[in-house]
Amino acid sequence: MTIKKIEFKKLLFPETFESKYIPTLGLEVYPWNQYIIWDTAGQNNSLRDGYYINANLAIIIVNATSKKQC
Repeated sequence: MTIKKIEFKKLLFPETFESKYIPTLGLEVYPWNQYIIWDTAGQNNSLRDGYYINANLAIIIVNATSKKQC
């Protein structure tokens, strides 16, 4: 099964979906019931490690089709 971050976001938040692709820069926060969903940038220089402190769950979606991005 193939799923992209944007498809996962669209599944959870259909009202926030934009038809134009906009790559994540920095961090986007989406409150959802008792959860907060973070979409962090995938670059090596991002500060994503600091956002994982005290996290109870992580769903990680990667593009495994490109060696450059893995």
